Amino acid sequence: MATENDKVNTGALGTILLVGLFATLSIALAVTALVRHSVQGTVDERQTLAQQPYRDLRHQQTEKISANPTWTDKGKGLVAIPIERAKLKVLTELRRDPSTATPPAPASAAPAPAPAGSDGAPAAPLGQTEPAAAPGGTVAAVKPNAPATPAPKPTDG
Repeated sequence: MATENDKVNTGALGTILLVGLFATLSIALAVTALVRHSVQGTVDERQTLAQQPYRDLRHQQTEKISANPTWTDKGKGLVAIPIERAKLKVLTELRRDPSTATPPAPASAAPAPAPAGSDGAPAAPLGQTEPAAAPGGTVAAVKPNAPATPAPKPTDG
């Protein structure tokens, strides 16, 4: 028996291989594009929903600061005005009298009386502390500007 040489049509085989590769690549790219489109739509929707409370709050605040003047407390004479009008009013007053930007100097008041101690006795004069018990049962008064002297040590005996 004689064997015959197989004649493979390499042109047809190459064409089938290229068409199959092109089809596989096209399908993979189409599926990837569809998935990305779907995911991007979901992400956009979630971001929109997440930003909605922020947008609502921003809108409410913008409405509030740009609203028409209204009475806040008519009895006290308090009025809520738009922020731009308030800025203009403050700047106009500052141009007219710049010293209004500086708070008034505190009035020099007499020193307040020292509070009474816990036992009802008057507290120590200003600049001195209450007498403190030193070791050995002696009492020592301390002045903040005076050098501290050590209390005598008790002797055993």
